[in-house]
Amino acid sequence: AKDGNSSAKDTNKVSEPPLKKEKQPSELLEVTTLDFRRRMLLSFPPTALALLSKSRCLVGGGGGSAKTGVPNRAILYMNGSTTLQQKGFLDFGDDRVVGLCAHPKEDLVICTTAGGNTHILRFTDTDLKIAGTVRLGK
Repeated sequence: AKDGNSSAKDTNKVSEPPLKKEKQPSELLEVTTLDFRRRMLLSFPPTALALLSKSRCLVGGGGGSAKTGVPNRAILYMNGSTTLQQKGFLDFGDDRVVGLCAHPKEDLVICTTAGGNTHILRFTDTDLKIAGTVRLGK
């Protein structure tokens, strides 16, 4: 998995790394909590969401192993004054994120993928990293 950082460029869309193919799909994501409501376009279909705090969330998903150019990733967002701002991301290659579960007190998230891997992710306000991985199977 690779990690990276980028920032929001306009008030309604979040800048993400470009996809490999020209056609970029867009999926509308709406996050509503007691503290904020934000809408944004994603370049991948979301399959998992974890609220990390009043101002942070982690979104995961992707195109799976179909080689469509749709990335499989988890993205850390922070609530800005008018939009969610991307703070970090992890790419999971051909392995789509299917589940996210945030630890209630630590800055950790359990991330499961379609390929059967379980990752422990550590986050800060500006970064997202893999702290460990458990692989099950053959």
